[in-house]
Order: sequence, then C-alpha cells, then structure tokens
Amino acid sequence: MREALLALDPQAIVPAPEGVPQRVQQMAAALLFSLADTLTWREMALRRLSEDQRAELYAGLVEPIERPTTGRATEEMPFPQEVVQFSRQHEALTAIDYPLLYAATDDLTALIEAVCADLRETPVTETFAFNCSTRWGEVWLSGGTDDRYAAEPHPLLILDTKGNDTYRAGGASGGVGQPIGVLIDVAGDDRYRGTEDPAFGTGVLGWGLLYDLGGNDSYATSGFYSQGMGMAGVGLLKDAGGDDRYRALGGAQGVGYYGIGVLVDVAGSDTYDTYVYSQGCGMPRGVGLLLDLEGEDNYTANDTEILFPSAQTKEHNSSMCQGAGFGFRRDYLDARPVPGGVGMLLDGAGDDRYYGGVFCQAVGYMYGIGIVDDRAGNDSYRGVWYAQSATAHFAVSFLADGGGNDTYTVTNCVSNGSAHDFSVSVFLEEDGNDLYDLRGSALGQGLNNGLGLFVELRGDDTYKCSYANAYGQAVNFTPAGMRAEIPSLGVFLDLDGADTYPGPPLGDALLWTQPVKTLLPVLRGVGLDTRGGKMRWE
Repeated sequence: MREALLALDPQAIVPAPEGVPQRVQQMAAALLFSLADTLTWREMALRRLSEDQRAELYAGLVEPIERPTTGRATEEMPFPQEVVQFSRQHEALTAIDYPLLYAATDDLTALIEAVCADLRETPVTETFAFNCSTRWGEVWLSGGTDDRYAAEPHPLLILDTKGNDTYRAGGASGGVGQPIGVLIDVAGDDRYRGTEDPAFGTGVLGWGLLYDLGGNDSYATSGFYSQGMGMAGVGLLKDAGGDDRYRALGGAQGVGYYGIGVLVDVAGSDTYDTYVYSQGCGMPRGVGLLLDLEGEDNYTANDTEILFPSAQTKEHNSSMCQGAGFGFRRDYLDARPVPGGVGMLLDGAGDDRYYGGVFCQAVGYMYGIGIVDDRAGNDSYRGVWYAQSATAHFAVSFLADGGGNDTYTVTNCVSNGSAHDFSVSVFLEEDGNDLYDLRGSALGQGLNNGLGLFVELRGDDTYKCSYANAYGQAVNFTPAGMRAEIPSLGVFLDLDGADTYPGPPLGDALLWTQPVKTLLPVLRGVGLDTRGGKMRWE
C-alpha cells in the first residue's frame, strides 16, 4: 500500500514543484491526497453542527483553560454567564461524532508513519525549496538549508528533510476553516517557538500532527495548547531522537479535552516544563498521553512561581499534571458535573525526576483516571498534596514503578495510595530500596468511603511518615447518612525486604490492623510487612 500511495502523481494536487526530488514530490502528493480524504471524514463527524456553531465552538475552545493569577484559588465561583457559556459549549461538543474523527486519524497517521520510515531508511540529501498556496493552507517542501517558517499564513503541510530550522507554527490546526496541519522534519537541531495560538501537534476541531525524526530540539510556547493537545480533535507530537526540551504554560505535552492528545519521545534525555493541565492529562471525554521510552528525563510542573494557586493551599499551584484525570466539579453551580478523562504518563527507562504541586503524579479528580508507569531507573518523585496515586470524588489512580532505588517525597498529605470520596487509588512499587518521606494520609488510606491500596513487592525500604492515617488506615470525617453504611478501606502491604519504620505499632515482619470503632464499624484498615513470606503478629 505504501508503494502505491507514494507513486501518486504530484501534479494532480499542486503545480509541478521544480527542483524538488521525485521521491519528495511523491510523498507530498500522497500526504495531500490523504488530507483531502481526512477532511471528508471531518465533515461527516461535524455534520450536526452548523458553520456558525463550529465557529463559536472553536473560539470558545482556544480561550485559555485558565488564566494565570496570583490572587485567587482555582475553584472560585464563576459568573452566571460563564455557567451558561460552558453549557452551550458542552452541548456542541457532545454533538460531534468522535468515532469518525478517530477513524480518519488511523488512516492519516499510518501514511505519515510510512513516509517517515521511508525517509529514515533512505535520507534525502539534495538541497531544494518549494512553496504554494492551497485552500486549506500553505505547502512547504524544503531540504538542505536552515529554514525559518513564519506563523502566517497557516501551514497545511511542511516536509523538511534537513537543516537546523526555526518554526513559528506548523503541525497544528489553524482555525475552523483550516482544520489540519502536518509537519515532518527529518533531521537537524530545530527550534519550535509558538505564540498564543495552538501550535506544534495541536488539533482543535481537526488534526495537528508533528513528526521530528532526529536532533536535539527545543519546543517552547508562551501560552496554552501545544506539544500534543487535542480539543474536539487529535493532536500528536512524535520526536524520534535527541535530547529535547519541552516548555509551555499549560494544556500541553499530552492533553485531551473531548479529544486525544499525545506526545511521544522515543529516545534521549529530555526536559518537560509546564505549570498546569499537562504531561499526560485527560480532561472531560479526553485522553492525554505522554510516552517517553528512554533517557534520564525531568518532568516539572512549576510550583515555584505561583500562577495557578490551588483550592487546598494558595501557596502552591494546582498542577493537574503527570498522569492526571480531571473532571469539572459543578455540584455548587448547576449540579451537573462533567466526568474527567484518562491521563497517562508512561516512562520506559532512565533515572527520572518528577516535580509538581497539588494534584500530580497519578491523580484522579471527579470521575477522572490518572496513571503513571515508570519501568526502570532510580527515580525521584516530589509533590505537595494529592500526589503519587491519589484521588478525590469518584476517581481512579494508579502508579507503578518497575524498579530502581526510588525516592518519594510529599510535603503535605493524601498520597501514595490514598483515595477520597468513593474513589480508588493503587500504588505499586515492584523492586528496589526505596525511601518514603511523607506526611499523614498516605501509604494505603481509605478516606470518606474510598479504597486505598499500597503495595511494595521487594527491597529494603525506609518509611518516614507518622502513623496517623497511614500504613493501611481508614478515615471518615462525615459519618452521616449513607456514608456511615459504606466501607472505607485502607491496605498497606510490604511483601519482602528488611524495612525501616518510624516506630510502633509498625515494624518489619509484622501484621497490624486498625482498631474497629463502634460508631463506624465500616472503617477497615490493615497493614502487613513480611520478609520473604515470614512475619510475626503484633
């Protein structure tokens, strides 16, 4: 199929690109044919929305998710008109036929992968340049020079085979009438510098696809929506190699909001910097994925400059980063909560560093699902509150670390397998001599009808955390009505190794249980430490 597509006549799409290698012409033609087919799928997916509705929806979506501020918490009561505007947007978003959008994505990405594989196998060495305009945006074909691509007019397709290039736009949708952008950069140390507009792997009511096949690249945007962000569409950024740096204010690095947003980094030691709703964040009806296969990586959700103070503590940002599933809690507005999506951060190997504020590192909020899976390396995790597999309000979280001597630090509470308000949190450490420097409400806690599970499979571990509401405890602060009838469950399991605890009733090779309180017999907590399956009763 790949050979057939690459054999298409380029002159059927654009004027004959003189001086452009025949292979590149064929690839561009195949991509343009596929883009035309993708637009047909999009029209079917949006058939229930008028042109005016599409324009209104696009304008609302590209507004910042949240504006930086130093004077309020994130759950401040909105104005009544904001509630109405959100209801209108939600109604329009639910009218989209998402399976059709995603079906078109399968075809388009399969072709792009085929083109990229061909370019990696047999690099293009010629120097050339070509540009033309189409109804859907500009087409740029270039190779052998250090190019600068402007933000305007909208790039429909950029195929650059070589050079240290600078991009002000590309690989993103450009408006309701220009819903597709594809950027393929084959080689070079490139600079991607975005503005306030969606850029670099962002699809809004359409598709934004960016493939960078090699080089030490730098991605930076001054606002929201970049680096793998899908809103009522699909956004994908794939970087195949090099030590790269990603930086954005928020809504970036693998975020889905009524759509799919993916950032894939195949190799290299990379740095990810942001503030909010990023690094694998699934917002309502969205899937957000950050996948880094190898390298010593740094994931930072800035908690030093407080631009998005949290409702829990104004001294820290509300991150919602690094594997976060986030929904809109509206019980105090119109009693119509919007369930969160699925946010995932998956790291294959390397000594990695995770840093965030409130809600980070495998967290679920309001029906959201947050996942972190780090397969190997001596990793360091640091958060403030609701961190390292924690949930609130009917949510699910899961953090798994496959091995290495890891360090977990949380400066406040609710962490490491703690679930609040009909939620489930699971923490799994598979191997290594690990250090837990935590506060209370941690290490397998069921809070207010939650189920918290903490499991350490192997290793000589050190626990620095007081006994209060930790190590397999259940708590209910509102024991009334149905909450008094529904269990809260906390489970702590350390199944092997010579471990260190702060003191009784905890200890190595011991079993302990939470005392049953007569007023709330549904509170259940249990902790078990074994050394190779051997234990003693306390």
